[in-house]
Amino acid sequence: LDGDKKSGLEEFQAKAQRRIERSTSGCMDQAYTGEPLQVNDDAVDVLYIEDSALNRRMMERMLTRLGKTFAMTCDGREGVEWIEERGRGCRLVLVDRAMPVMDGLEAARRIKELFPDVPIVGLTADA
Repeated sequence: LDGDKKSGLEEFQAKAQRRIERSTSGCMDQAYTGEPLQVNDDAVDVLYIEDSALNRRMMERMLTRLGKTFAMTCDGREGVEWIEERGRGCRLVLVDRAMPVMDGLEAARRIKELFPDVPIVGLTADA
């Protein structure tokens, strides 16, 4: 590649790497500081449990556009704790399968024990 194309490619790769690092940093990124994001203090429509910041941002946009109230947590343990403390009116749980601390399968099992009537949808980026 000539100089201009090479520097453009290197810049693109550097930006992509920074995005990947931010999206895999768990809850300790700029948008989510480790505290569960709760849009409404009352009952929420959706609890979204996801460790990827990029996926949380995309879901936040979708749920907001749909007019849904929601809470987000960064791992299964936080999700279980959130719904145990504040989830009485939660109507749907969306949970990632692979996460640190507690995976989505274990989180779903524990949430079902607490709230057997709440639907849980498992999500994964692994195809």
